[in-house]
Amino acid sequence: SYGIAAFGTLQESVCAYMLNLNTHNAYASLRNKRAELRKKNQKITGALLAEQLTQYSERGEAYVKTLKSMMDYNRLSPADDAYLSDGPPIYLVPIAAEENGK
Repeated sequence: SYGIAAFGTLQESVCAYMLNLNTHNAYASLRNKRAELRKKNQKITGALLAEQLTQYSERGEAYVKTLKSMMDYNRLSPADDAYLSDGPPIYLVPIAAEENGK
């Protein structure tokens, strides 16, 4: 049986999403694409990886299109340059809609 998971925080939801993408067989193509890009020393972007998520939703390509539109709308491309560091943590804080020009 299937159900909808409930999370106490947005962070818990994101962690579960990441775990699912990085472990479930349905998303092997995403992991393979990421490995291919790394091997070729090419930039790994959210948009490129999103194209591999047709199996995440029964909506298939429509889901990917919606996901990429949300990424564009929310200007998430700077996150493509994120990396792990030994330095202090950097916190992402939402910008109010008025400040975001939307």
